[in-house]
Amino acid sequence: MSLFTFGQNFGNILSNATNNSNIMANNSDTIDLTANRNEVVEIGPSDEEDERDDDDDSYMAFRAKIPRLNSDSNLKESKNDKENENDDAGDEETCSICLEPWTNSGIHRLVCLKCGHLFGEGCIERWLKTNPKCPQCNRPSKRSDIRRIYARALKVIDTAELDKALKDLEDERQLRKKCEIETSEIKLRFQIVRDELSILQQKYNILQEKYNSGNFEGSSSNFQKSILSNDCSNSMSFNLEKMIQLTDNVNGGCRVLSFSARNLAILASQPSNTPMFPGFGIKKINFLDYKLSQYVPIHSKLIRDMSLCTQYDDETLLTCSLDKTIKLTNITSNRPIHSYECAHPIWSCCFNLENPFYFYAGLANGQVLLFDRRKIDTHVQILNSDQNTFSPVCNLNYVPRNDNFRKPGVLISQLDKVSFYETQSSCEEYKCHSLLLESNIMSCSLEPSSGHILVSTRPTQKHPNVRHLVYELLKSNNTESENAYALNHIQTYKGSNIQKMLARSKLFCFNSQLYATVPCEASKSAVVWNVSTGETCCKLNNQNDILDICPFQYKDQSYVSTLTDKQLRIFRKN
Repeated sequence: MSLFTFGQNFGNILSNATNNSNIMANNSDTIDLTANRNEVVEIGPSDEEDERDDDDDSYMAFRAKIPRLNSDSNLKESKNDKENENDDAGDEETCSICLEPWTNSGIHRLVCLKCGHLFGEGCIERWLKTNPKCPQCNRPSKRSDIRRIYARALKVIDTAELDKALKDLEDERQLRKKCEIETSEIKLRFQIVRDELSILQQKYNILQEKYNSGNFEGSSSNFQKSILSNDCSNSMSFNLEKMIQLTDNVNGGCRVLSFSARNLAILASQPSNTPMFPGFGIKKINFLDYKLSQYVPIHSKLIRDMSLCTQYDDETLLTCSLDKTIKLTNITSNRPIHSYECAHPIWSCCFNLENPFYFYAGLANGQVLLFDRRKIDTHVQILNSDQNTFSPVCNLNYVPRNDNFRKPGVLISQLDKVSFYETQSSCEEYKCHSLLLESNIMSCSLEPSSGHILVSTRPTQKHPNVRHLVYELLKSNNTESENAYALNHIQTYKGSNIQKMLARSKLFCFNSQLYATVPCEASKSAVVWNVSTGETCCKLNNQNDILDICPFQYKDQSYVSTLTDKQLRIFRKN
């Protein structure tokens, strides 16, 4: 082959390579190099090796002209896809509400709704209370749509050991609290036995002196004054102002009394007088003219207790019933505010006088529930849950802050004991102090201004008469127990030997003197007696057994109202 022919062929190869490179540059998807590699060129056999070297050089030049694929961008896109997949996987392992990982136990265990979206159980329950829709797809949902998920391949955080440790810690706290209460009761029993021993020692010394002096007649003890004398001090007397028939129901149904100074109305619980609308409610009696005003239906069963909150423009009435509900009612407008349900019948209730957002409910099983009006679903604390007894809570009294008590609390009276729960750092933390161990307690009343407590007990084999015991709540001087409280006995008034009903007694102050009004089933009356002297002042006669007594004052005038199962009587001081 001549040199001219070789040069012409090599020029054809370069032109073909240039054309192919332009075609490939326009095609961004694939590049086919097989056509160039299979290009047939007639080259003389004598120049085969030189032609091969020149062909390699042209091929490298051709490769240099071919545009390279954007492999770096593809790698970045694939890396971003993997990161997005990892993020999606991370999102699938966390709750979309709180962004915390799921668990396989406890309050944040994995659950789903009907739409299939996954959440933590506690988070979605709180969400559905305020917004009954799925947080992701807005599909209508409710609490019954929550389903727990059980899957082996599901990646969750194992918190079983942590939950068990927290449960053991809570059990240990409850056990410690129970031991503290039992220790307090044992110390109280020891104090009672020591006081009885001291009294017996005094009796022995008196009898020993009389025996040594030879004057043994009249050996009855004089250190405890009898308060059943017929010589009564009539410094205080009452006259009947009005008798009101509240209901004609054969079974009665009236139970508790209260007085609203802001509305100038006496409030009495009674059954409905309309057969078409059965139930129980509150009857308002106008205090100025003693006329029946309005009936407010509230509960379906007997009302056991009521309490008034006067710290707002509109008075709020708290009522509890045997229908296992405790309700708040605006007594000014007669409109219901809210209702709470409990697991047991409710016997007593009272407001926190310093923070009226809180109130208490005493149950038939001995527990006391603390409620917060800002949390409308359930109670926030359980008091008196560590006691060994399950006797009902017959009375609740809030002890306000005063000179003797830097910390307020709630006085809990059951059928067999009286306890004081002292408020700690917040309104939801309390410390228990056992005060009194008695049997057949029927009533416990507190006079907040003086700090005196009236405890009434029914007859027992040891004490055949009704006893009305007046104590003063004081701080204990016992150095072994810090911030302990004790009851200092002031006076004892003995009543009749008949008392079947759980009637209520009350303390009240008049002209700086402390008085008590107590029911007496034997005479079907309410007895007013002076606490300082223990002498009877007068008797307020009724036709039936008295269930509740409500003393109150209006314009420097004292009144006492008594309630039977059907009638209300109003007495005025002379």
